[in-house]
Amino acid sequence: MKKVMIITSILLSGCAAQPIQYDLAGNYAGNPININKNIPEISINNFTYEPHRNISQYATSGFGCVLCQSDGSWKGFVFQQPVKDIIQAEAELAFKEIAAGKSNGTCELNGQIHAVGWNSNNSDTTVDITYILKIGESAEYVKRIKGLYDGGIFEMQKIEKIWAKPTRASVQELVWDKNFVELLHKKCT
Repeated sequence: MKKVMIITSILLSGCAAQPIQYDLAGNYAGNPININKNIPEISINNFTYEPHRNISQYATSGFGCVLCQSDGSWKGFVFQQPVKDIIQAEAELAFKEIAAGKSNGTCELNGQIHAVGWNSNNSDTTVDITYILKIGESAEYVKRIKGLYDGGIFEMQKIEKIWAKPTRASVQELVWDKNFVELLHKKCT
């Protein structure tokens, strides 16, 4: 546990000095997303990020009591790109992997990001997103999903792709939702 805390403090002190360049275009090399039914290609747009008031659009949250503020969080990693762009890019990569078939062009998936955080106690990463499927101007489907990646105690993740696994976990849960998939096939193809 001491090693994790030492590594954490080194990472956080380094992150505070220099914003991290996130790999927005890199491919994911882990396990593929499992789907029950192919989905049409849809447009991924307009993600917003609404962090705690003390956290900027370029920073994530940290969780765990080692460095906690009174609200239980602290400013985590700071990136060169806005966090909304990072999570949107990871969602786009996940959907490119599972999309098969053309959309009718009227469907758009938006995301309202509530939290993006790393837990200093156990190295878990979390992405909390409300997905909104808009068909034309109407919001036809809304679901809040917390994507959690349970990292091993001594597992080291690449910082430039740290949000890929929790974002993919949230996309996995979304495409397993029967109502979401049926709506896509009914109104988006």
